[in-house]
Amino acid sequence: MILAQAKLGIRVELTENRTTVFVVENPKMWRKIQKSFMRQVLGEEQGWILSHEETEIAWNKYVELILNPLLADENSKHILNKFLQSVQNVSVNEKRWMQYQKLNQVIQNFFYDMEMEFDFEYEIDESVDISKLAKAVGIHIVQEYDNDLERLIKYCILVRDLLKIQVFIFFDLKRYFSEKEIQDFYAEAMSRKWNIILFESSQFSILEEEKYYILDKDCCFIS
Repeated sequence: MILAQAKLGIRVELTENRTTVFVVENPKMWRKIQKSFMRQVLGEEQGWILSHEETEIAWNKYVELILNPLLADENSKHILNKFLQSVQNVSVNEKRWMQYQKLNQVIQNFFYDMEMEFDFEYEIDESVDISKLAKAVGIHIVQEYDNDLERLIKYCILVRDLLKIQVFIFFDLKRYFSEKEIQDFYAEAMSRKWNIILFESSQFSILEEEKYYILDKDCCFIS
C-alpha cells in the first residue's frame, strides 16, 4: 500500500511488519494536515492518495481517522447505521427467515388487535423493517474493557469488521500511551494485518516496529 502527497513530496510504502510514523515539526503544517484528513474522510479531495496495487482507496469508505483515542465511539452514527444494516441483513437470511416471519406476524396481530381501541382505522406496513425495530428498542454496541488500550483495540476490531476499514490513521497517539502500550498495540495490529499510520507532533524513541519519516520545520520531507 502506498501513501502519497505530491505537493509535500511524500510517497511511502506501508508494510505489514512496520508501522509508518510521520513526525511533523511545523505546527502550522501539523494543523493543515489534520484538517485536510478530516475533510478527505468526508469525501473531499485534498491531495492525499492511498493506493493498493495501483487501485486508489476511497478515504470516506476505508480510512478510519482517530484524532483522540479516548473519544473513539463504538456507537457513533456511522457505525450504528452500519450495524443496523447488518442486523437487517442477518434477520432475513436463510437461518433467521422463519423466525423473522413469526415475529412479523406477531407484530401485525398486535397492531390489528389494538385497532379496536380507536374510533378510526389505520394501516401498518406488511413487512417489519428489523433495522428500524432494533433502533426503536434502543439496540447499541456494548464494549467492556479494563483499560484505554483495550478499548482502542476493541474499537479498531469493531470498525475493521463492520466498516471494512483498510487503514487506521492516528494523530499524537504516543501522547496517550506509554512505550510499552504502543508496542502492545503494534503487536495486536500486526497480528491482525492492520495498516497503521501515525502522525506525531514531536519525536519519541524510535521503536523496532516503526519506520520514521519527518516533515521538518521548513516542511521538507525527510525519509
